[in-house]
Amino acid sequence: MPSRRPGATLLTRLASLLLLLAAVLGISRLPAPAAAATSAATHDGLRQLTSSNFTLTQNGAWLIEFFSPSCIHCKKFGPTWSELSQNKDHLRTQYPEAPFTLAQVNCIAQRDLCTEQGVEFLPRLTIYQDGVQHQGEYKGDRNYAEIAAYIDKHAAEYRAKKGIADKQSASVVEANKGAAAAVPAPAAAAAAPPPQSQQQPAAAAVPPASPPPPPAAAGLPIQPTTAPPDEQLPAGPNPKGELISYGGSEIPTPEALAQWLGKGSGQGPTFVKFFAPWCPHCKNMAAAFKQVAASLKGHVNVLEVDCVAHGAICTKYKVNGYPTLRMYNDGNPIEYNGGRNHDAMLQWASKAGAAVGMRNLDSVAALTKAAKADEVFFLYLHSPATTKREIDIVDRATRVLAGSPASAYVSSDTGLLERYAEFLATDSSRTVPASSALLVFKDHSTIQPTAAYHPSSSVSSSMSVEDAVEDVTKWVHTERWPLMTELTGANFDEVLDNESGAYVVVAALSDVHHHGRQSTDVVEGTKERDRELMAVRSLSLGWRENLAAKSPAKVIWAWIDADRWATQLRKLYGIKPLDLPHLLLVNGAREEYYELPSQRPDGFGTWTPRERVYETIAGAVRGELPAKSSRSMLDRGIRGAAAGTGAVIDTSKQHPLSSFAFVAFFMAVLFWGLRRASAESGGALGSSLPLYNGKAAAGVKAD
Repeated sequence: MPSRRPGATLLTRLASLLLLLAAVLGISRLPAPAAAATSAATHDGLRQLTSSNFTLTQNGAWLIEFFSPSCIHCKKFGPTWSELSQNKDHLRTQYPEAPFTLAQVNCIAQRDLCTEQGVEFLPRLTIYQDGVQHQGEYKGDRNYAEIAAYIDKHAAEYRAKKGIADKQSASVVEANKGAAAAVPAPAAAAAAPPPQSQQQPAAAAVPPASPPPPPAAAGLPIQPTTAPPDEQLPAGPNPKGELISYGGSEIPTPEALAQWLGKGSGQGPTFVKFFAPWCPHCKNMAAAFKQVAASLKGHVNVLEVDCVAHGAICTKYKVNGYPTLRMYNDGNPIEYNGGRNHDAMLQWASKAGAAVGMRNLDSVAALTKAAKADEVFFLYLHSPATTKREIDIVDRATRVLAGSPASAYVSSDTGLLERYAEFLATDSSRTVPASSALLVFKDHSTIQPTAAYHPSSSVSSSMSVEDAVEDVTKWVHTERWPLMTELTGANFDEVLDNESGAYVVVAALSDVHHHGRQSTDVVEGTKERDRELMAVRSLSLGWRENLAAKSPAKVIWAWIDADRWATQLRKLYGIKPLDLPHLLLVNGAREEYYELPSQRPDGFGTWTPRERVYETIAGAVRGELPAKSSRSMLDRGIRGAAAGTGAVIDTSKQHPLSSFAFVAFFMAVLFWGLRRASAESGGALGSSLPLYNGKAAAGVKAD
């Protein structure tokens, strides 16, 4: 075997070590598989109602389950609801003149609909009859037996109200004698003793109510039906719950992709991942992204594009890093910068996929209602003479709020225009002057907006629509944060590495640790934490009212539960329990942070010294203070190497001829240098080294 040079062996071992380390880090960051209950909570294949087809409830009686895929109780109830939906479907098909239908509403995807229907907790079961919500919701136990009896009771009442006779045969009724829930009369159903199946798990319970129609082989007639078939309820996009890969049979060409993601395609919203196979972050999130595709079945398409195999596509869609995640909704792209785990992506994609633009407000009362529901909301006020171009630009720009807690509304109401007239800008260049403004309200207050943007003066007619949308979008990104944001696993990356490049003041607060002492009383510890939070809110308010306008950079204020995220806070920022409460100023884009004065000796909502906190923030924002890095030495080295490798690869792809010429030149210089060194040393490179030089060695004496 040919021998290896020591330098080559060292490089080989070092490369192997780095690859092994990267593999270990990659494996450690892989998201844990979502529990089986997560997908069960989505109740795949069952009837889904949305704001666009909720009018179906105007025909017949309905039992609607309002749920959330992330709700623990909804997940536990999922199998029971699925079984009820199947076994009780005959109440719809057998009685077309008085159908009773089971359906559900996903309150993550249909937040506005759930708000309109007064949903305050999940899961909620509510009866609707001919479009009218039944007073009160189901409040019994969530087991099969009790809900089945509840369904049969209301179905029988609705049939009686419509004058429709029971179509069950005598043999079926006889077979169900003795079942407690088989009595259709309301009084009898209420007086019946609890069925024995209540003492058993729901899966083992025997439905006490009338069973589904027996098969024809049993000799019982199958009733004809004129009820609308299931297909009338939209199956929605992503019918199979599968991840689509660009270049496959569904989207084989650039033209097909442009049509799929474009306006009016009819494909529905699409969550897209642009990735590179060599990218560690892409590998880490691959399993979670595939799970998201399954969880969004019937709601949102999920697509991935390999930017190594399809570089021209990624260049066309302006992909500047990997992975890049976007929601394309009717041609409008919305960037996702949140967590890359299953639950965070699912929650955001469900909301972003259901976004339909600005909602209309027609009165001051409607504005007050919106303020109660949203801590932060935008209101685009415009007079009737405002151009359609400006309205469309603002509508597209505010769609970036999809998936965020903030909402967007639009109004031309005279009362609202008069109320906020001082904040409007008037375009007098038009024949009929037009007034408009995009206002932002925070802290559930409608007294006055916290900021205003004037499209008529800020967006000139000479700007392209795309540039105008981008300009308004930047302002919306900057103003969409509330007075205080709680950092969670779902929004941590989105807040710290925000689109507007803002600095983030982070208050690490604990229920247990307070200024070096440990609270043993849970109630008192929580009260102390709340007082500290009030103090930070006061700091935030003072900054917003007195200093924000003078600051060269935007500052967002947030807090984090230091008990729950103790490990992360220690690793990233070196915060220990004895340091709590603790204030930091974080620059997420550069992964740097600054220590802020964190002493609050009094307990009355004043963080002292307030002026020193503000001075430190101002100095850091102006670049006058040294920053600390939130990355470890190892992480910095690996990230730097990965960034350098990625830059080289991207440059080589974009400029292949120049890259080849550079490599050829480098190799030629290297070869020339080696030959020159060999010639000067008499043909032996090693002889020039002191330890191996014969003359030098001869002068060395042994001990």
